[in-house]
Amino acid sequence: MYKNIFGRERRMKGRVCISGLALTCLLVMLPAASQGQENRRWALRYGADFFDKPILTHNPTKVSTGDGSSAFAVMGEYFLPNKWSLQAGYFSTKVSYGDATRHIEGARMGARRYLLHPDFFVQPYLSAAGEFNWGQGAVRHTSGATWESRQANSYTVKQNTVNPRLSVVSGVGVEMYLFSSVAIFAEYNISMGIASRTTVERSWENGTSCLIRDKGMFHSLSMGAKLTFPFTFTSDDGKNLLSFVSELIDSLLYN
Repeated sequence: MYKNIFGRERRMKGRVCISGLALTCLLVMLPAASQGQENRRWALRYGADFFDKPILTHNPTKVSTGDGSSAFAVMGEYFLPNKWSLQAGYFSTKVSYGDATRHIEGARMGARRYLLHPDFFVQPYLSAAGEFNWGQGAVRHTSGATWESRQANSYTVKQNTVNPRLSVVSGVGVEMYLFSSVAIFAEYNISMGIASRTTVERSWENGTSCLIRDKGMFHSLSMGAKLTFPFTFTSDDGKNLLSFVSELIDSLLYN
C-alpha cells in the first residue's frame, strides 16, 4: 500500500517536473520568437472548436444540450497598418441540442484589431465578422428513441429550425508566437444569426414533454495554429527549438 502511494507521488512529481520544464523552455523561446513580426504581410490559420453551446431563450426543465457540437474554420488574413487586418475563409459549424443538431457552413469575412505592438510575442485582439451560410436553410425533422428506466418508455423528438443566411460574429482572442512565423491561438466568439430560430420538443408516451428554444445565437471557444508570411525561421528559432527538444528528452529519460 505504502509503495503504491509513494509510487503515485513519484509519478505525480515527475509529471509536474516535466510540465514545469516544458513551460520554462517555452517561456525562454517566446521572446525571440516575436522578432521581425512587423514585416509580416499575410497569414493562414486553422482553428477547431472544443466548446459550442446554443444560447437558449426557453428551457424551463433545464434540458442538457449535450456535447455533440463541432466546428472548424480555415482563414486567410491580410495585415493592414495600425494593427488592423482583414480575414476571409471557410467555416463549418454543427450546433448540438442534445437530441437534435443544426449545421451551417459557408464563407466568413471580417476584420481584426490587435492591441499590442507587432513585435510582442503575445498578441491579444478583438474581431468582428459576417458569415454567409450556403448550407442548410429550414430544417424540420421528427425522430424517435427509447429511454431505458424501470420500464422502456419511448419518446418522439420534433425539431423545427430556420438557419440564418447571414450571421454576425464578434470575438476576443489571443495569439502566442512560438517561432517567428508560427503562433498558436485561443478565441472566444458569440454568433448571432439573423432571422434564425430553433425549437426542439421531446414528447413521451405518458404525455409529458419538454421544450427548448433559441433565436440562432450560440457561443464558442476555439484553438488553433497560424502561419505568417513571408515565412521565416531564424537561427534563434532553431537554437530555441533544439534546446527545448533536448531538455524535454533529458527530462523524460531522467524521470
